[in-house]
Amino acid sequence: MINLTISDYKRWKSAADFKGQPLAAMIRSLTENYITELENDWEMSVTDLIDYQEDLKKKEGVIV
Repeated sequence: MINLTISDYKRWKSAADFKGQPLAAMIRSLTENYITELENDWEMSVTDLIDYQEDLKKKEGVIV
């Protein structure tokens, strides 16, 4: 679930419509691109990202 302001929703929805895809698909695609960029960042290893996700699961019960 993502909480958006009305103005963000309208802007994001317009962009998704322009690309001819559902808003949820656009959000998933862009998020996946962002995560891939993080994973490929020479400054941060994949294990750093995985360790961070595992810490979130332990501390806050977040499902990643």
